[in-house]
Amino acid sequence: MPWILLLISLIWLPAQAAGIPGVTTGATSTQPTAETPPPDIAQKKAAYAALADVLDKQKKYEESAMIRRNALLNTLTLPDEKTPRE
Repeated sequence: MPWILLLISLIWLPAQAAGIPGVTTGATSTQPTAETPPPDIAQKKAAYAALADVLDKQKKYEESAMIRRNALLNTLTLPDEKTPRE
């Protein structure tokens, strides 16, 4: 029975807080949004360079993962069917 009261209070209290004057919930914004200026050439070059680094690192990671996976698969051998089992 106490869990029902807890459940009701968890649902009811936030609904009451949204109706209190002066309490902001973050759902609406009363401040006007300022537009950011477009990036200049140097910022664009830096952003593209960072993106290229990330993509290059991802490609190298995938290549090394493939090499490790293939090496692991090459070391694993299936039991030979011709050998008698003990």
